[in-house]
Amino acid sequence: MNSSFDLDFTEENNRIFLYDTFEFNFSPLYADKDYLEEKYIKEGLSTSQIARENDCAKSTITRHLKKHGIPLREPHKNHSNHAIVPYGKRRVKSETVEYKKEQKVIDAIFIMREYELSLRQIVKVLSCLGVPTKIQNRTWHPEMIRRILEQNKSSRCQK
Repeated sequence: MNSSFDLDFTEENNRIFLYDTFEFNFSPLYADKDYLEEKYIKEGLSTSQIARENDCAKSTITRHLKKHGIPLREPHKNHSNHAIVPYGKRRVKSETVEYKKEQKVIDAIFIMREYELSLRQIVKVLSCLGVPTKIQNRTWHPEMIRRILEQNKSSRCQK
């Protein structure tokens, strides 16, 4: 970032006037190819996440990625850094790790499913027990349970 600062003093009729001039040649971070490669490719952030960090529009980030020849991911393709951490995990120092309290709930969900409880019945049990959802003050829904079962199916097969 190049900047210059200039102060001018003038005196008229026993009054002193102070004039200041700021001149900035500011290039935003997202205009830098190395920065975009670090965020988009290495860290796996989405264009929305990079835009949020830089207080600009998603289309601005997309335009700069194209300008620098950085290949865009297909919108439906998964990237490594989700905005919301899945149930059963939490973020610690930018790493996603297992959250033991939520893992116990997931274990209970799988046990209830083994006893052939429907998704709605599982929702009712969790709600009655006062088990919190990932986002506080939200209520349990069958779709949440379905997603939790789907996301954790592969880890259950390994146990």
